[in-house]
Amino acid sequence: MKKMGQILKKRQSVLLISAVLAIALWFVVNTVIIPTGYATINKVPITTMLDNPRTGLSVISDTNETVTVYVSGPKLSISSLTTDDFIVQPKIEDITATGDRTVGLEINLPNKSNITILDYSPKTVNVTVARVETKQFEVTGMLTCDVPTDYHLESIAPKISTVSVKAPDYILSKIDSAKIVVNNLENKEPVLPIKLFDKQNTEITDKSIKIDYTETSVVITLYKVKTVKVKVNIDNPNNIDYENLINIDFYPTDDAANPTPDELKVAGPDEIIDSMPDEVVIKTFKLSEIKSGTPKVETDEIKLPGYVKPVSENYKYTIIITTNDVSYLEYTIDKNNIKLDNAYLNSGVNITITNNNLPVLIYGDKNTINAMKKAKEIDLVATVVLTADSSIQKGSYSQSVNITSNTYKNIWADKEYTVNIEVT
Repeated sequence: MKKMGQILKKRQSVLLISAVLAIALWFVVNTVIIPTGYATINKVPITTMLDNPRTGLSVISDTNETVTVYVSGPKLSISSLTTDDFIVQPKIEDITATGDRTVGLEINLPNKSNITILDYSPKTVNVTVARVETKQFEVTGMLTCDVPTDYHLESIAPKISTVSVKAPDYILSKIDSAKIVVNNLENKEPVLPIKLFDKQNTEITDKSIKIDYTETSVVITLYKVKTVKVKVNIDNPNNIDYENLINIDFYPTDDAANPTPDELKVAGPDEIIDSMPDEVVIKTFKLSEIKSGTPKVETDEIKLPGYVKPVSENYKYTIIITTNDVSYLEYTIDKNNIKLDNAYLNSGVNITITNNNLPVLIYGDKNTINAMKKAKEIDLVATVVLTADSSIQKGSYSQSVNITSNTYKNIWADKEYTVNIEVT
């Protein structure tokens, strides 16, 4: 048995040595005796996208055609060849005119300099050549689904605001916009593809179009909607009953036929809308601004809280103020009827009114004004207005007065009048 084991060991050694000698012999034959080999590489892909900077033209078509390549070179190098080692593309010098063309092919092996390309087939490829241009487009949002009731779509804000589109000139000229299409509102920050559209909002797609960003994240903002009453105020410190004397009409400037001009739909963040009052003032007029005769017409922007806006985007209202049976009286208030507010008679300073009189123009209903004109005396009083936060400083200056009458109601001055006072 021992002798048999020795024989087996010798036989294994001989086999191992034989294998090593065979490999060495194969290597010598392939690298020294017969170093050059030949091979056929099938289905090498053609890369057709190519620019010719000299002519400004580009190959814009793709192809599924392949090339068969015949090569020679060191057998070891050839044995490791794959189709990915080859670059097959149209000859750049053949790209000289636009349209469908047949151009020659050129083949390179950039990383296999010891291999020779003997031949290849086919020698040409059919391509489409065009003049390619680049243009920037603003990215906007397009909603294709319904907004929940009582909500308003405020914005679709893509993170990428512009994209660069490279395409043949005849395709690029048709592109009108780049848009994010939102077809549901479940996710308020989705990632969506950027699509290209013509002026009729038909999507444009083509393999030749190259866009630097194909998708972007989007922030969708929904605002809560509320209907508020709209009104015009009259500043009426003397509580004059003017409702039968003054008519106030108003309507959205761009929508004069609006059947409900005193209502406005507004939208904003939930917390602001929920705390917003039910009425919004377009403008507050002083009673002294309203006079008889020509109607007072103004256009004013409605003032809303921050982040709140009209759903209709209409901020402007036209306001028309007219009067009914209003007349006026010119009158001069004498010095004895120009008085200080009692609250300041004992203020610790000496206040002297230096006016001898005060000419005024008074408006009111016709009956009242006619009665005033017939009266021998009119108890019009001009009271110097010193509000609680007024700082009484020494010196001479003018101060507003409030004009009233104990006898005649529903009258008002045509403007804010002042008198001169001296404080010592």
